[in-house]
Amino acid sequence: MGAALWVAAGIVAFLIARTVPLRRTRRFMPELLLSVGAAAAFGVIATVLDFGGWNDADWRAITFSFLGSATAIGILRALRR
Repeated sequence: MGAALWVAAGIVAFLIARTVPLRRTRRFMPELLLSVGAAAAFGVIATVLDFGGWNDADWRAITFSFLGSATAIGILRALRR
């Protein structure tokens, strides 16, 4: 359950980022893959830090995944030319 919520947090971060037109391109797949991958990575980090887990629906891990995913999208857009 926890891993599914991490991925959902990444998708929500992606959808919110798509509403911001600054440096947005027509190709959305790289941002989506980065967002979901970063959310999963931050979810694993949250598990290592012992707030959340693969099966736990902990709000701290979900928030950590969401904010990490949003940060990754922001860094991607900032580095685009």
